[in-house]
Amino acid sequence: MYIGIDDTDSRERGCSTYVLTEIIRRSGLDLIGYPRLVRLNPSVPWKTRGNGALCAKLGKGKGRKWPAGHFDGRTVYAFESGDEGISREEMIEISAMAIYDLAELLEDATNPGIVVGESPTSPDIYWKCVRGVEDIGSVTEKLKKSGHSYLGIKNGRGIIGAAAALSWVPSSRTYEALLYRYPHPDSIPFSTKMNAAVMAENVKGSFNNIDVLNTYPAIFPRERTPVVMGIRSTEDEKLLSSSIEIAEKNGIEFDRDMIFETNQATDEHIEVEPAILQDFHSYRLSCVVSGYPYSIRGSHYFVELNYGEVNLKAAAFEPTKEFRRIFRELLPGDRIVIYGSFSEGVLNVEKMEIISLSTAYIRENPICENCNSRTENRGRNDFRCRKCGSVYRIPHYRIHERELKSGRYDVPVIARRHLSRPFSLGGSS
Repeated sequence: MYIGIDDTDSRERGCSTYVLTEIIRRSGLDLIGYPRLVRLNPSVPWKTRGNGALCAKLGKGKGRKWPAGHFDGRTVYAFESGDEGISREEMIEISAMAIYDLAELLEDATNPGIVVGESPTSPDIYWKCVRGVEDIGSVTEKLKKSGHSYLGIKNGRGIIGAAAALSWVPSSRTYEALLYRYPHPDSIPFSTKMNAAVMAENVKGSFNNIDVLNTYPAIFPRERTPVVMGIRSTEDEKLLSSSIEIAEKNGIEFDRDMIFETNQATDEHIEVEPAILQDFHSYRLSCVVSGYPYSIRGSHYFVELNYGEVNLKAAAFEPTKEFRRIFRELLPGDRIVIYGSFSEGVLNVEKMEIISLSTAYIRENPICENCNSRTENRGRNDFRCRKCGSVYRIPHYRIHERELKSGRYDVPVIARRHLSRPFSLGGSS
């Protein structure tokens, strides 16, 4: 039986991944494959913190098995296949009770949804939800046609994400091991967090662990949630055991853990070179810089670009930190490929490739041909030698050696979105 849930947390607290682990625990069933954490469109204005939806396939496991987590001191295994072991009605009841017990239902923006069925939902739901904007009416109609059951709590908007999570067909995937302590962990000293994040760098395939320059231990959540810490990796082998070892070596207490298969760092939210740009979508665009970068109050930087016949602005906002030093060195004529979310004519930059740089010139007073000394400017196109009085009408120009180089530039870890794939992992949209 497939179960999908979404929208159980708020912007400040709670965690849908923990709710799913509780549904798994209460069902008494085995996992068939890893549970999934599926990030959706990061640009929709009504998203939860990480805009992540959850799903799992549950049943009576058979065949090869491997550790996927620990509940109540026992190992939870994932199996390669399994038989049905629960009815839809039972699955919805167990899920609803866990949501009512654990979700942030007093928050206006929290509107959980549950979707269950014997098969995944249509893949087009995922692609619409990760790259665009879907509405609940359209999704429920698709669920009725596919024969899935669903339940919405409050306005039920979470049905959209739950259906999307069940429709994700991984072509690229990563993993995240999450450690929990309910209702939330005790305060962890900052030095301990930093030390653990440094240790996470040695976990095979791990990424986005720490931002040293901005002293940000990214494996720890900023909000107050049941999540103690989470380590992401391109590899699942030893990810969970390594995470547990790091926690134990640093005296970090937890009482539950689980590894998730995810679409994080896949760039699946990115659309490549579209003919038309739409608000709340994310794009990869080949552009030519058409203006000089400028800043506004708050240390936010903007630059004007030409994307074919379209004029737009790119923005490197203050949270992108040192990335702005690269961004503000762009000059008209530079050819770049830029990635980010688009809204009201502005692309919020996630990362950037500099393909080629324009030649920049510095205007100087000419050198006197007689005295070999620099002339002085006496007015518009009036350059005079102080020694011999020779007059020159044309300024001298020399090539400005730019510090900026062609190459690939990510925003720092502290500003990186869940779905954005760091260049260091290879591949791109």
